[in-house]
This record gives sequence, C-alpha cells and structure tokens, in this order.
Amino acid sequence: MSDPFSQPVHASCVCFTPAPEDAARASAERMTQERRTQELSGQAILIRGPSGIGKSSFALRLIGLGAVLVADDFVSLGLEGKRVMAKAPSRLRGVIEARGVGLLRLPYLDHAPLALIVDLVANTNHPAARLPENRYENLGSVQIPLLSMTEDSRSAAIIAAMARAPSMGATLLDPSAPLGGG
Repeated sequence: MSDPFSQPVHASCVCFTPAPEDAARASAERMTQERRTQELSGQAILIRGPSGIGKSSFALRLIGLGAVLVADDFVSLGLEGKRVMAKAPSRLRGVIEARGVGLLRLPYLDHAPLALIVDLVANTNHPAARLPENRYENLGSVQIPLLSMTEDSRSAAIIAAMARAPSMGATLLDPSAPLGGG
C-alpha cells in the first residue's frame, strides 16, 4: 500500500466547528487565526472523486450548512498523534472554486482532524442501498469512516453533516445493530 501522506490528495475538505456556545466562549480566548485553528475540536470531512464530479459544489453545500473551508482542490494529510490532520497547501488557503462563478475567498481553518471521507461517485441509475454497511479507510494507523454518494444526491450534504457533526445531535448508526427503544 502506498503512503497516504506522501502527496496532496485531489479533494476538498470542510470542517464542522464546536457547538456555537463552545465556539463563542473559545473565540474570546483566541488571538490569531493560527492559534484559533489549533484549538478547534472540529470534525473535518474529506470529499473525494473524479475531476468535475462536484467536490467543490458539495463542499459549498456543507459550508452553507455551517462548515468552514479547510481546503479545495488539493488537501495535504498527515498524522498528528493518533489523528489524521487535513490542511491546504499555503497558496490555496481560503480559496474554493465555484464552477461557473470563479474562485471565491472564504474564511478557512488552517488544519482540522479528519473524521469522515465522502467518495462522490457517478450516478449509475442503480438506487443506493437504504442501509449500507459501515465502511472505513485506513490512513496510516487511523481508521476513518467512509461514505459513497452520488454527485446528484440532494440529501448528500445533510447526510454527511449529520454523520459527523456532534453539534447537530446526530450519530451514524450501525445498520446491523438493533435499535434500542427508549
């Protein structure tokens, strides 16, 4: 297996930051963009897929749902302790392409811990499994949850956001586990 950290990945990446009350409290303690990004406990989503499939559009939908840009077009991954960290190459920080509009400069995080990988795939006219098996990808010694979605899935951004955004109170359930009654 090749080293997943040797070269930037052709992908987009966004991060959901802590719940608003935590972010407001923490922001009072922060002085610079660099320090702020080191203190955030956000959950980054890496969006992969072939060129032109809609990675940046997917990232912009997540940003519309409250995520913050980490990187677009190229994402550098690296191990930091027991976490995989995602960051943008310096010349691309804060820049995202909106197809048909141009390049946009947005607020961004310098880096964030990776919590989920979304692989965008072409629509094949086969319906997606209603309850797909949980899948993971090993990056170094870290196992990251992996979802595959079609680029035209209207609920793709909401599903991905809920899968890893604790501030929304959502958890991705194991489809083979029994649902506990409350």
